[in-house]
Amino acid sequence: MLWTLVGLVLVFLGLIGIVILLGVVIPRSHTATSRIVVPAAQQDVWNTLIDFEHHPEWRKMLEKIEQAQPIDGKPVWIEYSKFGRMPMQVDEMTEPSLLRMRIADDKLPFGGTWTFELSTAPDDAQRSTLQITEDGVISNPIYRVMSRFAMGYHAVMDQYLKDMATKYGATTPKPEHVSK
Repeated sequence: MLWTLVGLVLVFLGLIGIVILLGVVIPRSHTATSRIVVPAAQQDVWNTLIDFEHHPEWRKMLEKIEQAQPIDGKPVWIEYSKFGRMPMQVDEMTEPSLLRMRIADDKLPFGGTWTFELSTAPDDAQRSTLQITEDGVISNPIYRVMSRFAMGYHAVMDQYLKDMATKYGATTPKPEHVSK
C-alpha cells in the first residue's frame, strides 16, 4: 500500500515537472488574430466597441465594469469576470477603425495588447469586418501551457467576436483565425 502511494506521488510530481518544463520551452510571447463579419454598419460597431461601460450587457464572460482614473488622459476601466479582475487601458484610438488596448497591471502572470481593426465589409456597407490581434506575454510557465494547449490563444477573443456579432443579430457567428 505504501509503495502504491509513493508511486502515485512520484507520478504526480513527474507530471507537474513535465508541465513546467514544457511551459519553459513555450515562448513567453505570442500573436494571434481572429476576425468576424458583424451584421451592422462600421460606425455602429465602433460605438459599441468604445462604450466600455455597457460591455457587460452583451459580453457573456463579463460581469461588470468599473471606471478607473485615466492614465495620461487615456481611458482606464476594470473588467470583472469569473476569472477575476483585469484593469484595461486604451493605448490608441482612431475613430472608426482602430482601437488598441492593453492590460494595465504588470503584476498579473500575463499581459499584452488587443488591437481592434474595424472596416466596412467589402460586399455590404451595412456589414463590418472586426479583427482582433492579440500580442500577448505570459510570464508563468504553467499559464503558458494552459493558454497554448487547454484554452488556445484565440479563445477569449473569439468569444468577444461572437458576442459582438450576436449583439447585432448573427445567429451562428464563427470567427476566422487569421495567419500572419
